[in-house]
Amino acid sequence: MADLTGPGIEQLAELRARSNGTVDDKGKLTLPPKPDAGDRDGLCVWLTGVLGLTPEHPVVAGRRFGGANGSAVLERRGTRDIHFNPYSRLTNAARFRETICGQLRDRDGQLPGFKNEHLHQIEHVVRMLAAGFEAEDDAAVTDGIISTFLHDAERAEEGHTTYGTSQERYAAAVALRPGGDFARMPRYLVDRDTGEYVVRVSDMAYAARRHTGNTMPSDVLDARIAEYGWERVQLRGWEKSGRAGRADGGHARVSVYRGHLVGGENDA
Repeated sequence: MADLTGPGIEQLAELRARSNGTVDDKGKLTLPPKPDAGDRDGLCVWLTGVLGLTPEHPVVAGRRFGGANGSAVLERRGTRDIHFNPYSRLTNAARFRETICGQLRDRDGQLPGFKNEHLHQIEHVVRMLAAGFEAEDDAAVTDGIISTFLHDAERAEEGHTTYGTSQERYAAAVALRPGGDFARMPRYLVDRDTGEYVVRVSDMAYAARRHTGNTMPSDVLDARIAEYGWERVQLRGWEKSGRAGRADGGHARVSVYRGHLVGGENDA
């Protein structure tokens, strides 16, 4: 979502010719030398090359939130970011692979056979890169919370509105309930009448905790979301109409945030 530039044309040309390491006759992988801590563009180029990412969508920034139980994000130009949550997934080769493989794009290269000794170097480079982006402003933090939520959530079936009849509001509230048989995946919906994104407050609070590594007080989260341009409302409805319907029908009530994404749907 941020307007980041990252590596320039000359460095990308160099990157196209760079392998993600060398393998000796015994099959041992050796990663390229790490750039200096202050060489932000060099760190981006190193990560792009080592991870086998397409130069069309290079790493342009890195961020770290919280401590060992926090998270890290590698921001890429023109495509979705790569998330490591919790941060410890950057320190174990098996968990690193299962985390990153599902986030690679079609034109990215094959991920090398990293071992834990390689992850020590990769984590160090991510940490050095993130050090240059630690001073985020409030808008960027809120942007990251919403991005973290959308990354982990699934879109509910279309056709719901939070402005309609009691039965329509009931259906919308039910559609927002987490899905999945085992892992309860959070959901969001896009209001059919306004195009607004609708997210349960509890799910956004969980995303804020994952993004920052700490529990965010509800009034602070409410203020951040309000500054982003969204409103907090209570979504309440009955499954059936009329007094008789309230006697034998279902009832749903949930607090939600709703509003438009800054920059449009393509940022999701």
